[in-house]
Amino acid sequence: MMPACRPALALVHRWVGLVMAGFLLLAGLTGALLAWNEELDAWASPRLLRAAPPAPGAPMLDPLALRQRVQALHPEAYAAMAYLQQEPGRAAVVRLFGLPNPATGQPVEPPNDQVFVNPYTGEVLGERKWGDISQGLKNLMPFVYRLHFELALGVVGSYAFGIVALLWTLDCFVGAYLTFPARTRHGPAPVRARAKPWLARWWSSWRLRWRAGGYKLNFDLHRAGGLWVWAMLFVLAWSGVAFNLHAEVYDPVMRTLFAHQSDEASLARPQRLNLTPALDWDSAREAGRRLMAE
Repeated sequence: MMPACRPALALVHRWVGLVMAGFLLLAGLTGALLAWNEELDAWASPRLLRAAPPAPGAPMLDPLALRQRVQALHPEAYAAMAYLQQEPGRAAVVRLFGLPNPATGQPVEPPNDQVFVNPYTGEVLGERKWGDISQGLKNLMPFVYRLHFELALGVVGSYAFGIVALLWTLDCFVGAYLTFPARTRHGPAPVRARAKPWLARWWSSWRLRWRAGGYKLNFDLHRAGGLWVWAMLFVLAWSGVAFNLHAEVYDPVMRTLFAHQSDEASLARPQRLNLTPALDWDSAREAGRRLMAE
């Protein structure tokens, strides 16, 4: 690339960084909270997520029995998800999905899609619509989760984050290029011959000039700090593309460059929801256990 392109790339690097700053700040803060998602969720809504055992060592009810109890309480929805592994002191969670409207065939979204049950007694502790902050503090962490992945704006926010992640990915290479030393094309031939090798000149981009003053030190922190963690920044940026622009960008690129296993989105899906499958819940669990043992 010609040296004349460097000022233009520096301008692009600057403006892309300014555009990304707000998005990355939001993603970083919400991501830091999500590192303690379960603990903060239980803190924000202990009545829903905590269930103290009635006595030390008290047994917990079968998760599928709890699912069946929730299903009986909500005939207008389908309890299609239940966690088989239960932690002592925590409520069991059953997920509700909308049933198809007989007239239109489209699923009708239930008013609440998470039901919390005491695993020791089977008592329903409460419900919530996951991520709906209008329901109050009980949806704080699900709302933080939505902010982190889609700005709480649904598909629009997801695409916005994906575009920012794609810009970040490309900017990783622009920023790396700007740290490369300029070619020594000018000057007499003896001067060019005495110039340091390219790698020796690039080495200065990795160092900090501690005594060079505030501006130069700040510039070095930006340039050298970016080089030190460049690989990690690239992985974070490209993973953001994978999460938010999977089918549009990530999958085509990775399929072109590497052997790529098809994901579940490419599998054939039934046209209608089958509420009476060949295996009931208990039989499916037993089949799963048998296959895992094999």
